[in-house]
Amino acid sequence: MNDRTKNPERPDGGLAKSHDRIGDQLRRLYDDVANEPIPEEFLKLLEEADTDPEDADRKDGEGA
Repeated sequence: MNDRTKNPERPDGGLAKSHDRIGDQLRRLYDDVANEPIPEEFLKLLEEADTDPEDADRKDGEGA
């Protein structure tokens, strides 16, 4: 019997409860990850990615 085969002893086949339990566990795990602080280095990279490319070219040219 595989995971998708219904268990004849249970009216719902046992699938709904196990799926709910797995879903709850995944939500808790991902909620914890989503609430972690963003590392400073990553924030700096995002800032650099948001800068105007023309401004970046001017800064590069100043040091040359």
